[in-house]
Amino acid sequence: MSSITFENRKYRLREVEIDNIGKVNIASTKLNDKLISNEGTYTSNEAILVDEQIYFFVEQSKLKLSNQDLIKHIKKYCI
Repeated sequence: MSSITFENRKYRLREVEIDNIGKVNIASTKLNDKLISNEGTYTSNEAILVDEQIYFFVEQSKLKLSNQDLIKHIKKYCI
């Protein structure tokens, strides 16, 4: 599993291939909570750049699913 760094901290990142979309990055909602403030705005310019690299955020435990199960989960919410 790869990772992405935000504010000098590494967060887990999964790359999966979704039909008709291609390869996308999936990260945890824990990272999303750091990127977006309570007011719903980005916390920094770095946060914008990191967010643009992520297709979808899931609970941390979902990152351990098989590719097939992770894709199924994602498709429930955004495809």
